[in-house]
Amino acid sequence: MKLNKTKLKEMLARVPKRVEPKIGFTQAAVLLLFFNRENQTHLVFIERTKGDTPHGGQIAFPGGKIEPNDVSPQAAAFRETQEEIGVSRHLYDYVGNIGFYLTTVSRFDACAHIAWAETRPAFAPDAYEVARIFEIPVASLYHQFIPNLDVSDTSPLLNLEFNVLAENVSLNIWGLTARMTHHFLIGLHHSLKP
Repeated sequence: MKLNKTKLKEMLARVPKRVEPKIGFTQAAVLLLFFNRENQTHLVFIERTKGDTPHGGQIAFPGGKIEPNDVSPQAAAFRETQEEIGVSRHLYDYVGNIGFYLTTVSRFDACAHIAWAETRPAFAPDAYEVARIFEIPVASLYHQFIPNLDVSDTSPLLNLEFNVLAENVSLNIWGLTARMTHHFLIGLHHSLKP
């Protein structure tokens, strides 16, 4: 599957989203960074380092808590991406966002932003926060996508996961990251329809 910035914009037009953050939750932002390599589109994921944080060891998107000096959730996603994987803002085009997503366990409400890099970025992971970076083909995620999943029922959403092999490592993507991935794939699925 090979996408481009235009296709991502079409996807954004077809995905429903919650545009206002929830009061009482810690506000956060992540970046879904796409690029083409070897004639297919890849999406960047990170493995967080194990530690005392609630999300230690998990597969995630670059991102984190919105700080007081961040002018917007978008700015927070850019800053966190630079800090965590060493990819600065001038290396990609901002496409838009797919809304806010809650995690009730750690009480975060994260806005998921979409960006497109014309070429594969050179990564420089922060060893304190990021154990590894994975470039996962969108096709391998799309093959596991359940288009008729009832998103009004929280049970299937809470148990949603994607299992992929990346760089000879078996990855289990679950929780908030899986829900964001699924939501992106909903928009992609609708944009691919004739």
